[in-house]
Amino acid sequence: MEKEKIAEEVQVGYDNKETKPKKSLINKKFMIRLIVVSSIVIFLMLIYAATKFDEKSHAYADIAIPAIVASWNSQELISRASPEFIKSNSPEKVELMFDHHSNKLGRVKEYKGSQGGSEMLFGLGWLCQQGFLCLTITAEYTAEAVFEKGSAEIEIEMLLRNNRWEIIHLAVRS
Repeated sequence: MEKEKIAEEVQVGYDNKETKPKKSLINKKFMIRLIVVSSIVIFLMLIYAATKFDEKSHAYADIAIPAIVASWNSQELISRASPEFIKSNSPEKVELMFDHHSNKLGRVKEYKGSQGGSEMLFGLGWLCQQGFLCLTITAEYTAEAVFEKGSAEIEIEMLLRNNRWEIIHLAVRS
């Protein structure tokens, strides 16, 4: 009788120990699968978002560049510029640059379109000015144009802020 009771206790203890690791293992496998599937879904969403940012930034570049260089009107650039661009480039400096290019190149005859794309940059903690997590979206494009007195390559860098593209850099190479 005593042996049967001890055998029963050992058997009960053995079953309880065996069951717990199985449940724990099942929970770990489930969590790993959940993390993998969630990561794949997030990755696919980011790819989709990136293509939309490319489309929108490319369209913006192909509207902004011709508008800016068509008559070399500095106001066309300043109205699209970021606060950082305006802070580092006074309206007088922009006007001087535009006068130089206007005299050297003349008016635009043909705009050949732009090439480039956008980037999404993620930041954590102290890198972000507004909160713990941040997403910065920038775009860079290079365009070619033919002017009355020659050709030029126009480089533009933009930043998406408050759902609006802002120019942070513009360079004209002729």
